[in-house]
Amino acid sequence: MAFLPLNMMVAFISLIMLAGNLMSETFPTDCNVPPSVWCSSQEIANKCKVLNQCAVWKSRNQFINFTLYYETLCPDCQNFIIKQLFPTFIKLKSIMNLGLVPYGNAYEQKDGKSWKFTCQHGAEECSVNILE
Repeated sequence: MAFLPLNMMVAFISLIMLAGNLMSETFPTDCNVPPSVWCSSQEIANKCKVLNQCAVWKSRNQFINFTLYYETLCPDCQNFIIKQLFPTFIKLKSIMNLGLVPYGNAYEQKDGKSWKFTCQHGAEECSVNILE
């Protein structure tokens, strides 16, 4: 059996004691809930000694802004909205701001004092875009 020199033994024991102190500070024994719920209430955050960390985490929660410019009568746009955008929005609505702008592939041209709009799918699409 090999023995460590005295100075290495003292350093090793000190390291173990320091690690024990750090672990008792880092992992409080009165926190008996999983980390996934530590920030669910102020009481739990206090109990688990993560109140400051939870405050930082919660302040970072910002909404994702998503704006879709789409063509009202476009089959591809309709397909995208129904099959991809809507299911995604349902899953992320708690963190997502969704804006829908019925404009899409339209062109505008000054016509005297007013504007003339031309839409890819015809005049009916321009009329529906204005209504939406």
